[in-house]
Amino acid sequence: MSTYLVDSTKVLDVAAQIERLNNNLHDTMESSKNKVRSLDTVWEGKAADETIITFCQFMDKYSVAYHGMINNFVLFLRNSVAAGAAQVEQANIGG
Repeated sequence: MSTYLVDSTKVLDVAAQIERLNNNLHDTMESSKNKVRSLDTVWEGKAADETIITFCQFMDKYSVAYHGMINNFVLFLRNSVAAGAAQVEQANIGG
């Protein structure tokens, strides 16, 4: 039987790093969406309208869902993995 050691501090560090990356990605995606929206000032016509609308719809649908999914994973790491590991560590110490 294999034994796995979980360091709750490292799990929390990884969760914080994932959260930062997720927020950076979200900000970059929002910035991209705003830049595409601003194309309507220099690009006119049916192709422009359809491209801008389609891109923004895509971003609205997937950017929010992806950001939420990653946030849920961060919460899982913090609340389940790290908290559980900390409880086991405390029990092993005798506290």
